[in-house]
Amino acid sequence: MQYKMTAKFIFHNRTQLTVNWIESEKMKEGKDSTGAVGKVPLSVDEVEMHFRSVFLKYMKSKDRLSIPSITGYVEIIPFEEVFRMAFKVEEYKGGSTNA
Repeated sequence: MQYKMTAKFIFHNRTQLTVNWIESEKMKEGKDSTGAVGKVPLSVDEVEMHFRSVFLKYMKSKDRLSIPSITGYVEIIPFEEVFRMAFKVEEYKGGSTNA
């Protein structure tokens, strides 16, 4: 299963930046629909929590940084200049990656 993640950043100067990327096969230990124990896909909510933690780790680093995006690398300015962030995670079944 693939997931499309959209992160929108709003900076103190009201500039907005939207970053999209695709993540595939996030797995955890669990039971599948047949009751077999093994690797099962994360739920959309679990994937969103994963993305949030990854972003916050990146954003709290002291350096200017590049976040992986579908279209390449997008440089993000330092964390203290970010006013608000919004995240949206959805299953990705192909097609457009636009927010």
